[in-house]
Amino acid sequence: MCNLLIVDDEKNIRDGLKAMIRREFGDDYALYFAANGEQALQVMDETEMDLVITDIRMPVMDGIELINRIQVQEARPDLVILSGHDDFQYAKAAIRCNVKEYLLKPIVRDELFRTLRRLDEERIRKGEIADQLRGTKALKENYAVSRLQYLFLQEGMDERAIRDVVLQAGLDWLDAGGYAALVLVPERYREAGWDEFTTYVDQMIGWRPGE
Repeated sequence: MCNLLIVDDEKNIRDGLKAMIRREFGDDYALYFAANGEQALQVMDETEMDLVITDIRMPVMDGIELINRIQVQEARPDLVILSGHDDFQYAKAAIRCNVKEYLLKPIVRDELFRTLRRLDEERIRKGEIADQLRGTKALKENYAVSRLQYLFLQEGMDERAIRDVVLQAGLDWLDAGGYAALVLVPERYREAGWDEFTTYVDQMIGWRPGE
């Protein structure tokens, strides 16, 4: 489900958008509402949004200030400008803030629906790409772990052979030098709290041959 925030100081506009979206998309969207930019930010503090549709001219905080404030947030929703003013200055400000669409009032429902479907497809594609990247990262990490395990199980490997395995695992940052150690942690420490466990590991890592 997509979290959609509608920001407009006119209640009839908010209600009209709600009716159109519900009629076309059913419960595919969780709808939230605000009468100005300040209220919108308060809503976003409580719930992470996927999409914000905002009017331009509103009291307290207008749409341009709102989308500028959104730009500095860590999680940024898609943005759609809704305005009754076909003003190029607004369009330029929207482009600078990576706004996905600029829709004019009165609302043309087919344009609204096309925009929502396009943004939904983009979110799905971004999600698929993110899943693929996470999968690739996990494979690389698992391979690196397996190569390190291989090193620990070998005896008498010379420095060049160890370096080759490290580079194959993509751990070239280790090429600058360092120490690797296999620490056998007693069961009582594995079952202990995190602080006690890490204290034990730190003590072991601090150990030097002959001490």
